[in-house]
Amino acid sequence: MENVKRIQAGYKARPLSSHLKAPPPPAAPGNQFPRFDKELVEAGFFEFLDFALQFAPPTPRRLPPVNAFWSITMYDGKT
Repeated sequence: MENVKRIQAGYKARPLSSHLKAPPPPAAPGNQFPRFDKELVEAGFFEFLDFALQFAPPTPRRLPPVNAFWSITMYDGKT
């Protein structure tokens, strides 16, 4: 473990702009995330979900193939 600590101590984290000797980019705009609690789930979950999903847009790659998906998961081969 001491060797690991010694190796880690040799690393330094710094912004890319510092490495490139360029001005840093502007700060990201702040987000007004709604507070997630039991009341939100009961009264406004879908509004919260709608807000949150904008930060995780779908990609045409992440969807699984559906060639037998339903037959494997929904049926047992007899019914």
